Amino acid sequence: MNQRRLIASLAIALLAGCTLLLHTGCTAPTSGAAINSSEPDGILLRRAMERAERAGRTRDPIRAEALYREATNIYPGFAAAWNNLGLTLMEQDRWSEADEAFALASDLAASDPRPLYNRGIVNDRLGRLEDALRDYAAAIAGSPRLLLWSYINHADCLARLDRREEAIASLTRLIDHPRARPHDIATSLAHRGMYLAKVGRFDEATADFARALDLQPTNFAAWYQRGVA
Repeated sequence: MNQRRLIASLAIALLAGCTLLLHTGCTAPTSGAAINSSEPDGILLRRAMERAERAGRTRDPIRAEALYREATNIYPGFAAAWNNLGLTLMEQDRWSEADEAFALASDLAASDPRPLYNRGIVNDRLGRLEDALRDYAAAIAGSPRLLLWSYINHADCLARLDRREEAIASLTRLIDHPRARPHDIATSLAHRGMYLAKVGRFDEATADFARALDLQPTNFAAWYQRGVA
């Protein structure tokens, strides 16, 4: 098998595997807010935060769900608890309920990109790729810090819609972003390399894999390099 065909074969295999990496949601912190405990709302919020912090420490999604629901019942305006409730529902494959929880979290904390990202995962999982694209794009646009997986998942949706050149362009925006960290750039280069190989741009794909390894020698792009070597 020649080098170009090998790169293409590896790209197809990893693209299939990457869909398994998409569905990890993003938690929201439930502590650290300034609270005036002498105010009625402050007392309620502190009680809600105590429940949410206990939920965050348990590995049992059913118990965590019950605690997050207690927190939202005590203080319905607690956006982080709604977001994290959605994650526990995702763990139980209760996608429609998770979507409702993320929608409430997003309404309550419009400047927080995490509920939007998580809604994108729900829509992605349910095969509503255009809706997922919208959510990932909104998370990217609204993030004061870069959410790497918003870009990765956004590009993946585009690729699955046979819009691979747009997927490449989406990842290029992250790679060229002045605030992108080396890890973000390396991961994006590895994914962009896959899409470049898929559309036959093998030299550019090889260059992306090499650059990713320079930035992060442990990046899974090394799989490609081992295979090509």
